[in-house]
Amino acid sequence: SGLTDSRGEQLAPTPAVGLPEVALAIGDYTVDVCIQSGVSTCDHVLGASRLTITEDSFFPTGIVPPASYGAVLSHQSWIVTNRSDS
Repeated sequence: SGLTDSRGEQLAPTPAVGLPEVALAIGDYTVDVCIQSGVSTCDHVLGASRLTITEDSFFPTGIVPPASYGAVLSHQSWIVTNRSDS
């Protein structure tokens, strides 16, 4: 069992993930990895990697909210309407 190439030779799988944009607040983060098949957990690695997020230009003002406001930042827009307008 496992992954094989077109010649039937065993492959060592190399997982990869692409995240086009995940904006995190400044701070240190630990990455945990969990591999599942259906609802069964096949493997779980706590502390598989670490990330250090430093200041960046997420907000045009250059002002970065403190991490206590939440770890994930998002671009968003809001509109306020009167109930009669909706």
